[in-house]
Amino acid sequence: SLGVTTTHTLTFTPHFKNTDHSLTMSKTFVKGTVSFDLQDHGSAIDALTNVTAGSKISAPSAPSAAGWHFIGWYKEPACTNAWNFASDVVNETMTLYAKWVQTFTVTYNSNGGSGTITDSNSPYDTGSTVTVKNSTGFTGATGKEFDHWNTAANNQGTTYATNATL
Repeated sequence: SLGVTTTHTLTFTPHFKNTDHSLTMSKTFVKGTVSFDLQDHGSAIDALTNVTAGSKISAPSAPSAAGWHFIGWYKEPACTNAWNFASDVVNETMTLYAKWVQTFTVTYNSNGGSGTITDSNSPYDTGSTVTVKNSTGFTGATGKEFDHWNTAANNQGTTYATNATL
């Protein structure tokens, strides 16, 4: 149940000769709260209060957090079952949990050369496939010709060929 039940009872007592009849009528109004747990990312979202049992709710504005991509709202902390705002209904006071995926940024450093290469798909969600760009847009340092990308300027990191996927 939603946790707050209000029962109003009206009693009518008609008086008849030699009888006493009572009629009791009641109506129950049930309301509850939906909270939003951001799971340690983003800014707080106000809870929805006075939600009527059996009603649908509207999605709050999507939260944001640096270095994280918001995926959606879920019914449990492990984020296994997504809440469907178009069809799911609230039947009790509850908490919805934010699902996040960490992101990473891909940058290309000219390493003494000049020019700029941008990756319009960056930042990427963790687990995404990244295709390494070619060197178009860079001019090598004087006397140098592009050979490959490396994660370290001194070429002691991980080497990647252009168009490689990771």
